[in-house]
Amino acid sequence: MKKSLFAILFAHSLLVSSQNDSEYTAFDGSKFKVGDTIQLGLGSGYNQKFISIEQAESNTDIMNYSYSPAIIKKIQRYDKGAYLKIKTPYSFFNYALNIDKAIQLNEIVLSKNDFIQNIKRKNEKRPETFNDSLAFLYFLKVSKDSVKKYTKEYLYLYEKAKFDEIRLDEFEYKKGLKDAQNRIITKYNQIDTSQIRVLYLFFTLSDYNFDNSTFDLLGIDNKKWEGNFQIKSSYSYKGEFSEHKDGLIIDKTAIAIKFTNVSDFNIVKVDENVANSFIKRRKNESGEIDRTVYLQIYFKLKNEYTPPAKQISNSKNNFNDRPKNMWGSESDILYKINAEIKSIKVYDNKLQLYNLLYTK
Repeated sequence: MKKSLFAILFAHSLLVSSQNDSEYTAFDGSKFKVGDTIQLGLGSGYNQKFISIEQAESNTDIMNYSYSPAIIKKIQRYDKGAYLKIKTPYSFFNYALNIDKAIQLNEIVLSKNDFIQNIKRKNEKRPETFNDSLAFLYFLKVSKDSVKKYTKEYLYLYEKAKFDEIRLDEFEYKKGLKDAQNRIITKYNQIDTSQIRVLYLFFTLSDYNFDNSTFDLLGIDNKKWEGNFQIKSSYSYKGEFSEHKDGLIIDKTAIAIKFTNVSDFNIVKVDENVANSFIKRRKNESGEIDRTVYLQIYFKLKNEYTPPAKQISNSKNNFNDRPKNMWGSESDILYKINAEIKSIKVYDNKLQLYNLLYTK
């Protein structure tokens, strides 16, 4: 209670000693005017409490105003920034919003693309996320390879409880593998290749290209992304198998997605002022810049895949001959499922709910 009272008195002291202005330009270049309607995002504190909102006219607890519009009633500048005195439709009271702090903490919507009518994206039904189990099933479907060859791997990875239950009983193990084969075939036959799917990824942006008003999306080794993304890693499992279990090692198959039309989507076109604002928000006190952005990639699978150029047994030790995945780590078998990007969304905000930088 004492801390809350102190915060209220402190906010009051700032507001009393500050200078009233009709407009304010924040540290990243964002502009705010009295009478404007701004959009709050999500609070960054515990239970989504807004750290940047301080009470100015009430001793009650600040409510959760996630995604709420707010009218700027007054702008009061002080030596380190400015408070926006705001009024939301859901409160009788006005509150003081530390606007520079709100921008730093991603508690305010800055992108006009997300303004009010689109902000309810949190409850929007999205396409199915393309995960490693789905990638594995789709690989079996399009490769037309023997399901039996991969059944042990599937059972261990995606039905581990069943695998542990049967693995020491050779009769149960044999029957369990046969049952798993049937389940795999049923599941991959249910995959709809016409369905739009989505991957949630993060990338680093290149330096800004002033001639084209673009950033490049950077992949491995800080080079322009070539459209590969490994979705299922490879490694081996050495279990407590007796010899009747068809060997002691389960080799895990590395699977990647290859976006065949990536050249249409590996650049981010952003207005110079927006790009400048992004860089300013991401710069720390030492001048270092966090260029991470968060992508939603919407795509369709193609009924084809690219087999590895070379397959190498785990018994070999020549790692230099092994193919590399997107992140540069070693993998024994790297299959590429071909897919076509339909659209992308690039976000400044990690939640990928607002502050959209680019969409195509």
